[in-house]
Amino acid sequence: MLGERSHTTSTLTQTHRPRQTGDSRSRPRKGCEVHDTPSLLTIDQAAERLGVSPSFLNKRRHDGTGPTYFKVAGKIGYAPEDLAAWLVAQRRRSTADTSAAAPEVSR
Repeated sequence: MLGERSHTTSTLTQTHRPRQTGDSRSRPRKGCEVHDTPSLLTIDQAAERLGVSPSFLNKRRHDGTGPTYFKVAGKIGYAPEDLAAWLVAQRRRSTADTSAAAPEVSR
């Protein structure tokens, strides 16, 4: 019939081939290197490690002044090295010190 297309002429056939070891599709894309996944602490574990309450961490996370965190599938996790870095940034020399970190003392 006029205007109808034959399924055999309009369908492209693709042959399935298994991925080879050197196949570029089996490697991560450039800029997407695979790294070891850090061991994350729960909010309760992070709070215990810092000596604060879980609600303290929740409040700091909400206002953006707490340690860096991960959110995966709706769950919050803290990397131990991020907790350590945040704790170091909280160091002060006096109550009047409002800087992010204590100044170095030259002797």
